[in-house]
Amino acid sequence: MVIHPSLTRLTPVFAVLLLGGGCDLCWPRGGTPGGCEDVVDDDTAAAPDDDDAVDDDDAVDDDDAVGSLCARAPAPIEGPTLSDEGTYRYPMVCVEPGVDGVAGGFSMGSPPGEVGRGDDETLHDVEITRALVVGVREVPQHVFEGLTGRTPTDCGSGCDPDLPMHGVSWMDALAFCNTLSQRDGLNPAYDFSGAEPAWREDADGWRLPTEAEWEWLARAGSSDPYAGGADLSVVAHCDAGLPVREVGTQVDNGWDLHDLSGNVDEWVWDRYGAYPLDPVVDPSGPGDGELHVLRGGSVISPPADCRVARRGSADPDEVSTTRGFRIVRTLTP
Repeated sequence: MVIHPSLTRLTPVFAVLLLGGGCDLCWPRGGTPGGCEDVVDDDTAAAPDDDDAVDDDDAVDDDDAVGSLCARAPAPIEGPTLSDEGTYRYPMVCVEPGVDGVAGGFSMGSPPGEVGRGDDETLHDVEITRALVVGVREVPQHVFEGLTGRTPTDCGSGCDPDLPMHGVSWMDALAFCNTLSQRDGLNPAYDFSGAEPAWREDADGWRLPTEAEWEWLARAGSSDPYAGGADLSVVAHCDAGLPVREVGTQVDNGWDLHDLSGNVDEWVWDRYGAYPLDPVVDPSGPGDGELHVLRGGSVISPPADCRVARRGSADPDEVSTTRGFRIVRTLTP
């Protein structure tokens, strides 16, 4: 599987975004990237093999190894940290179905007998066809505050730039995505003109993943119960109690994505409802329903609720100190 890391850095509200320039980001997953001067990364020593830097050599096989759509991933956005001590980054990877033999088809749900299995986890076949740029981590607080000026209202779960943003509703997450899209010159994914938000599926702007996209990304081609393996202690902050933990400090899931199990529950686009029984392509959930889906579990969840297949739900206006989100955007030909 080849991934194209693309770092999206958000400035404070009154700062100017610096587009382009900086580092040219493109290397195969698992490769050894080079350094990038004068950049303060929000990665930690606990995850030294994460995308801490960029490949500054001119090796021909770097770009050649990247899929055609992922080669068009956006240039990084750079700006000062909130403390004006350097620049920060919100890393991205690009995942394209079918690249190097990794298909977009998978079995969504859980098999009978999986420990903790819920009645709503019916196995069914799903095909994902979209190439996605995906947040390596849950959206951290410094990124959310840099764009909106807002920090968590309740710091009982922890307030720190490198902690995941929490205390946001589903509606808050959609509004953040649209604001970021406008800053980046992209077409906003969400239309708020009606009684309920509508997703413009042809838009190239930032958005929440669908429930199926989230599970496909979390599984990364594996059937393990957790995102990254069967050993919960090394892949997730789960059943650990408050506060939430710094993003990206556990082992990644094999596609360079962190914290898909544990830390904070992640909002996805879909309304909550029963799974279809027949195979589906790029599903986006039921057309109606009052609740929206949360995935991944959190630091206060029991182990069974941090499984990849686990499904949670809540009112779209409801907030919790253990709920956050991750962003994606669709790459189109």
